[in-house]
Amino acid sequence: MRALIQRVKKGSVEVDNKIISTIDQGIVLFIGIENADTNLDIEWICKKVSQLRIFDDENKIMNKSLLEIGGDLLVTAGAKTLSLLKRGKSRVICNEKETITGDFTRNTEFSMPSDGMKLALTARVGPDNVDYLNANEIAARYLGDSIFSNVILLGAAYQSGLL
Repeated sequence: MRALIQRVKKGSVEVDNKIISTIDQGIVLFIGIENADTNLDIEWICKKVSQLRIFDDENKIMNKSLLEIGGDLLVTAGAKTLSLLKRGKSRVICNEKETITGDFTRNTEFSMPSDGMKLALTARVGPDNVDYLNANEIAARYLGDSIFSNVILLGAAYQSGLL
């Protein structure tokens, strides 16, 4: 497992200069999980990230965790994470549903880079090591809201034996 943690006052994920997701104060976590990673590895990184004392307290000393400040967490597998993936060792379960941003109202040439993302992931880990599913649709149908799409992806990873 590889993880890059970035403390932010505001954070966002951009693909081809288009904002995909944003958060307020919190952590942007770039993560790559490999086949050899276990449930204990996943549990360890989640606990570690949420309890890192990297936020200022009232005395301007880094002494508070993400949990203590009620901060946001944005998890992504962007270009930085893509570079951490290894063919034959890494396995990817990816939401194929695009999240449209406000850019489409201002830009008549707006397009989501999903085809490019799929090509990059498939080229990096190999076609047998990547699965795409519409987690938004599954979450909306069975859990009532697409906001639970990450839970669906986590479940798919667990059922695939990756966690």
